[in-house]
Amino acid sequence: MAPFPAPGPYATPTGQFRPPVPGQFPPGAVPPPMTAAPPTAAPPFPGPPAPGPAAVAGPPGWWRRNRWGLLLLVPMLAAALLGPWWEDGRVYLSDPTEPRVPVGTGEAGWVAFAGARMRLEKLADVKNVVDRDRKPLAVGGAVVWEATVAYDDPQQENPKLSACTVYLEDTTGRRFSDRPNELSRANLPSGSGCTRPTTAGRSAPPPGARYLKTYFFLLPPDATPSALWVTVPIENPNYARLPRP
Repeated sequence: MAPFPAPGPYATPTGQFRPPVPGQFPPGAVPPPMTAAPPTAAPPFPGPPAPGPAAVAGPPGWWRRNRWGLLLLVPMLAAALLGPWWEDGRVYLSDPTEPRVPVGTGEAGWVAFAGARMRLEKLADVKNVVDRDRKPLAVGGAVVWEATVAYDDPQQENPKLSACTVYLEDTTGRRFSDRPNELSRANLPSGSGCTRPTTAGRSAPPPGARYLKTYFFLLPPDATPSALWVTVPIENPNYARLPRP
């Protein structure tokens, strides 16, 4: 049996060539050419994963379906809870020194205010107003209004009414004061305030519970009077509002 040939040159697993072992081949023999190990092909790149089936969105939840209604519910709930106290809070937070709370009329149109009763008896415009020289008073197209108020006060002297201020209110809410500067030269009866008038030559007012007071106002031609205000600082924020008869 022929001897098993010695192994020839070969490539190591790392790709390096190993030379033949001395004495492996007889003298003069040509060793076979050294060959490299065939290259190992890299595995193909798998690429991105294939898309799966599209997810199917379920129906929206209760919170998502009603989110706009819930947002609107918050201010509506706040208004419902705070509404009954809003008017009272507005009154308490406003300036207490300003007249803003009207005292309503009672029986026969009388208003109980500042320790007395009062009622607007007459309200009419005054025609052909003249000055003290008996010349027509220039008021620039404005209208002079006369208001007569009846007072019922058992007190001979009422300190509250001595500090009163009277205004005439029109239908738009504007107020006009009694006897403005434009009427200072008008030939009109003098007197203002709300106290009982005195008789000439007497220091004490005439007896009796009821008396009348007259006031004059200057309003724009487009103004329509609606009520008379009687204000007293010590009674603020209340004031007497006498509606037009």
